[in-house]
Amino acid sequence: MVDRAVNALVAGLDTSGLRDLAGRVSDENWFETHDLIEETFSELGAPLPQIDTDASILVALQFMCQQFASGQVSARELAKWAHAHVGHEGPALAQDLVELDDAFDEIPYIDGDEAEWTERTKVAAGAFLQLDVL
Repeated sequence: MVDRAVNALVAGLDTSGLRDLAGRVSDENWFETHDLIEETFSELGAPLPQIDTDASILVALQFMCQQFASGQVSARELAKWAHAHVGHEGPALAQDLVELDDAFDEIPYIDGDEAEWTERTKVAAGAFLQLDVL
């Protein structure tokens, strides 16, 4: 959205929301800019685009996988998030990560340890990050 705001300014559109949005970093968290994006569309008199729910889920999961890869969240936290926000009925591309939460829950009852499931999470998150989710 930041790049699109810059392009809109270059094309001659100008609102305070566009200027604010164009000044943001391009990888800024969607959840932190959502209100500004809505305000900008309103200033322009344009309807907010409809967002495909599955695509939104996959983009959010991609963000969470990046957080995991950079050490911001643990394997357990990533799996728990995927289970809670994607769920077993969510997009098929995300099911490996969703199912890891069930595996973490079973650690006390199966022959395995958390390090093994953390490694499996690294593999699943790495594979997911390689996908073209959009």
